[in-house]
Amino acid sequence: MHKIRYNLSALKLELEYQNKREYTWKQLAERMEISERTLSAWLHNRTSRIDMEGLEKALDFFHEEGMVIEFKDFFTVTNEPTTNENTKS
Repeated sequence: MHKIRYNLSALKLELEYQNKREYTWKQLAERMEISERTLSAWLHNRTSRIDMEGLEKALDFFHEEGMVIEFKDFFTVTNEPTTNENTKS
């Protein structure tokens, strides 16, 4: 079963390394013009829908900071095995 998760923590770390400065999550939310609650939901993968407007603002923020990323960079996809209780080992 495929799992899709936001990749914001890794993007933030890469941005901090690239720009040699730290960013708080509050600063990111303010600069992206999204609520801290939305950013927190993304960080903890507590959303089942994609907020296109929010991601566009996030893309703009990263570009303004000199880190050119694409929409796909916001996500990681894993293929996790499914468990079937009816299957005997």
